[in-house]
Amino acid sequence: MQVDNSKEQKMSWKDKLVGNASHGKSQIREEFRLLEGDAKVKTVDRIPSLTFSKRVHKHIERDMAKTMIIKLMGRRIQSLWQPKNLIQLMDLEKDYYLVKFQDDEDYATTLMGGPWINFEHYLVVQPWS
Repeated sequence: MQVDNSKEQKMSWKDKLVGNASHGKSQIREEFRLLEGDAKVKTVDRIPSLTFSKRVHKHIERDMAKTMIIKLMGRRIQSLWQPKNLIQLMDLEKDYYLVKFQDDEDYATTLMGGPWINFEHYLVVQPWS
């Protein structure tokens, strides 16, 4: 039995990694470099402490703009949300994940479109802050 997969385009690993315009908006990320004074390290009671400048904080806020934290009860996020563009999942441990969206509409739909139910459990969704 032959199956016609011509309608489905498979993405290469490179396209998934760097983004592919045929699968949505590709974003070019600016290179960010730490400058002198952007990070200060000090030790308080033998515990290292790292403090960043406002410039670094602004860069992080911009980079995390379309990112949210979720508690995952199952593994069916793609089928549940059905995003138009790629999303990135970053494991935070104990079934918590950061989800980074490429597309503003996917982000807004996911954040505002709930309640999301996965395997008879509510999926908790909140923006990164």
